Amino acid sequence: MAYQNAGGNLGLRSGGWVFLEGSGGMKEPDWLVDLFKIQSPDASVQLFDLSTDSGQKINVQEKHPEKVKEMAARLYEIINSSKTP
Repeated sequence: MAYQNAGGNLGLRSGGWVFLEGSGGMKEPDWLVDLFKIQSPDASVQLFDLSTDSGQKINVQEKHPEKVKEMAARLYEIINSSKTP
């Protein structure tokens, strides 16, 4: 499932994974980062493994570069297929 959050960032959920495009130049407020213990909130790419992190707090993109590539490709495929000629 592809979606767009309130900040305009695009994401994809597939199975137990969530892939998010980066912050788009937006920085999460410090109070929000502290409250939810978010790691790498301003990273250019975020990947979360819902089987171990249902709160989407631990960005595991560096540990799973192939999953990032796979999900990014799928997201952009969805985006490009929805554009009208």
